[in-house]
Amino acid sequence: MVVAMAALLVALSGTAVAAGHLARGDSLIAKKSLSGNRLRNHTLSGTQINLSKLGKVNSAKKADTATNATNATNATTAATATNATTAATATNALSLGGIAASGYTRNDCSSITGQIKGFALVPASTSFSSTLTDVAGAYNCSGQAVQARRIGLGDYEVKFLGSPVTIALGNIVDPSTFTDHAFVSFRQIGAGDFEVLVYNAFLAAAQDRQFSVVTP
Repeated sequence: MVVAMAALLVALSGTAVAAGHLARGDSLIAKKSLSGNRLRNHTLSGTQINLSKLGKVNSAKKADTATNATNATNATTAATATNATTAATATNALSLGGIAASGYTRNDCSSITGQIKGFALVPASTSFSSTLTDVAGAYNCSGQAVQARRIGLGDYEVKFLGSPVTIALGNIVDPSTFTDHAFVSFRQIGAGDFEVLVYNAFLAAAQDRQFSVVTP
């Protein structure tokens, strides 16, 4: 009987000590001494977790909303995403350098998407060079120069170096306030190379007049 009572007293005192330890909070639990698999499922609620101390998540398989995500396989909404396999909205998918995709055209000579492949404004005159010379302010899809020369009265050669274009359009560009019946016509010499004839129908004569050339 005495032995039984002594055992009961020891058991009760142990329970009291354990309860006292738990009542003192987590000060007796060493940091990092409990792993996640030692906690029962659903024993921690959101109100018991300090979210501000969780830090940044570098990778997430799926996130409904993320202010910043370095990598995200799927993100419904992301304010900033460095890399995203799937993103409803991404800043650099809608623009490049702050300019919308519609503000860009392809700079090449082979695409048939409607972009202009070259243009030049030739300041034709009786004193214009008789040898091919670069035309200032011109554009050529090949990245090379646009050259022109005066063959004779109202007769010029315009060459888009390295360009394969076979079509050229143009008109008289007169800085004066009046218009007349002058126009230009084209004869293809070779790829990117055209002879341009300037003619005034009212005067029935060739003229040296400033003209434009456009190659679509």
